[in-house]
Amino acid sequence: MLTISDFSQISGISRKTLIYYDKIDLFKPISVNEHGYRFYSFKQLSEISLIQELKLSNLSLAEIKQLIKYNDPHHIKSILSSQVDQLHQQIQRLERNLKVIEARLDNFNDQQPALQKVFVSHLDESYQISPVNESCDERDMLNSFFEFQKQSNWKMPGISLFGYRVNLNNPLDKYKNANFNFILESKAAESTQRVYGEFYSIYSIDKTSEIQSAISKINITAENYHKTLIGPLWQIQNFDYVNLKSTSKSIVRLSWRFE
Repeated sequence: MLTISDFSQISGISRKTLIYYDKIDLFKPISVNEHGYRFYSFKQLSEISLIQELKLSNLSLAEIKQLIKYNDPHHIKSILSSQVDQLHQQIQRLERNLKVIEARLDNFNDQQPALQKVFVSHLDESYQISPVNESCDERDMLNSFFEFQKQSNWKMPGISLFGYRVNLNNPLDKYKNANFNFILESKAAESTQRVYGEFYSIYSIDKTSEIQSAISKINITAENYHKTLIGPLWQIQNFDYVNLKSTSKSIVRLSWRFE
């Protein structure tokens, strides 16, 4: 037989918890001597393990007590299966977060990308897209963003690419007057738009005057190489280069498809 201290050490359940379980008739020692000392058996490890697993399923101690009392294996199996599903979902979320953090760690450095220099990029990205926003008023944008966040079930941890689809359908459209959509990178098959092909891209400080200058350089590059710019401008917040001291110096990537 094992003393309560021995059983506590082996099972990982505190002595205080074992005493409490005994008092509420949830898990009792196999014997108690005349001095009130509790003794347990190795065979009881499986039972205490089951109790702890059921606790992880958010069952109350009273509910666990009833399950064990009536010994309904089908109900217990159903609860444990549900717990397995929840754990798999947690693992998937953690794996996604790990990939984002590892990618951020690989890219995180004190060197900013070359600004205001046009380059050709080959993109293959998929985004969830919000309804069109006509207003650039900060309060209107915030309300629209909150609604998009709610609809897309977006939680901040795990984000990789976020930004705007600016609806400039030709080089003559004015950036300041253009309507836009919020976009969020997504691998889901539904309600996404795939962005792929060859793009003229440029990094810019996230400031309207700087972005307008960058757009002008994309237009000039397209003209010089006799290319036609197609569809909207994709403005991606580059979180790897966020300046923590000054949001006015955050970096965005602008990409415009050409043919």
